[in-house]
Amino acid sequence: MAHFVFVHGINVRGDDAELTRNLIAQRLRNWLPQAQVHACVWGDDLGARLRHGGASIPNYDSARGPGELLPEMQSWLRWQLLYDDPLLEVRLLAAGESQDAVTPQSAQGARLMLSRLAALPQSGALTQLLATLGWQALLAPTLASLQQPGGELLDCLGACSCDPAALSSAVAASVSAQLARNAATAGLPPLQQQERAQLHNLIEQELGGTARGAGAWLMAPFLGLGRQLSTRYLERRRGALSDLACPVMGDIIVYQSRGAPIRQRIADTVRRISAAAERPVFLLAHSLGGIACVDTLLLQPELRPHVRQLFTVGSQAGFFYETGALTGLEPEQHLPPDFPPWTNFYDEADMLSYLIAPLLGHDGADVRINSGQPFPSSHSAYWTSETLWRTIAAKAAS
Repeated sequence: MAHFVFVHGINVRGDDAELTRNLIAQRLRNWLPQAQVHACVWGDDLGARLRHGGASIPNYDSARGPGELLPEMQSWLRWQLLYDDPLLEVRLLAAGESQDAVTPQSAQGARLMLSRLAALPQSGALTQLLATLGWQALLAPTLASLQQPGGELLDCLGACSCDPAALSSAVAASVSAQLARNAATAGLPPLQQQERAQLHNLIEQELGGTARGAGAWLMAPFLGLGRQLSTRYLERRRGALSDLACPVMGDIIVYQSRGAPIRQRIADTVRRISAAAERPVFLLAHSLGGIACVDTLLLQPELRPHVRQLFTVGSQAGFFYETGALTGLEPEQHLPPDFPPWTNFYDEADMLSYLIAPLLGHDGADVRINSGQPFPSSHSAYWTSETLWRTIAAKAAS
C-alpha cells in the first residue's frame, strides 16, 4: 500500500487543506486504489497572519499596461472575464441591439430560453457530467441566482432578438461561469480546459445551440476591446489582487525568515507516517510546500530513506535554487546522491510554477500540465489533471 504525505502551499487556511487532501485521495485512488493520503498542515499556526489588520498594505496601481492580447490568451481572458462577470457575453449581445423596448420577437426568444434553462436539471447527459465533476449539487443554486425575478439576465433576454445560436452560446457561458464561481466558493478546484469546454458545449446544446463555434462570433468584441476590457478588469480587481498578493508574499517571507518550524513539521509527519506504514512514503507538495520539502530533505539527510519519491506541483523551488534563495542548496551545488527521485509538475499559465530539469539535469524531471485556466486559477488546477495522476501512478508503481 502506497502512503502519500500531502504538504500544502501558500494561503491555505482552515478546512482548505483537508478539502484538497480529500480531492487528491479521490483522484489518486482512480489509479492506485489502495493509496492512502495524509495531510501535513502548517498554514493555520505557522503561516503568515496580518497581526495589525493589514495596516502596512497601501493601495497600489499597476505601473505597466496589460500589453497586447496574444492569440493564445484570448480564451484565458474570455473566461477570466466571465468568472468575474458571468453575464458579460449576454450583456454584450443585448447592448448590440438597436431597440430599447421588448419586441414580440425578443419576448418569444426570452420565454423559450427561460424554459430551456428551467429544463436543464432534467437533462440526463448534463446530470451525468456534473456528477462526474462533483458539481451535481451546484446546478440548482446556479440557475436560481441567474434567474432571479427582475434580474439582469431577464432584462438582457428581453432586449435580445439576435441570432439564437449566439444567444445560446452566451447564456451557456453564463451558466458555466456561474457554476465555476459556485464551485470555487464551495472549495472545489477549477476544471481543466477540456472539461470546461465539454460542460459549456453540452449546456449550449441543451439551450438549443449547436456547440459548433457560435461563440467564436461573440469573441470578436474581445479582440477589439481586449486591452480596454483587461484594463477595466484590473481596475475592478485591485482590492482582490491585493488580498491575493498579501498571503502569497506573507507565507513566503515567513518561510524564508522562520522556516525551521515548517520544515520540522514536515519531517515529523514523514517519520510518523513512514514508521506506522513500515515503508517509505511519497511526498506530494504544492507551491511553497515544495520548497519546504526540498529544503527539509536537503537539511535533514537522515530523513531521505523515509521518502521514496518527491512530487512538487506548481512549485517555486527551481526559481529559489537559481536565485540563491533555496535554504538547503547553493546555486552551484548539485543534489546529494541519495536525494529521492524528484518529479516537478508545472503549467505555463501558472505564474508561480518553475522548472527544475534545466538546472538539475538528470537529478530532476519536469512534466508540463495544461489546465487551460487563467492565472491565478491555474495555480490550483493541477489536481484535476489526468496527466498529473497518470504520471504519479506510473512512477509510484515503478
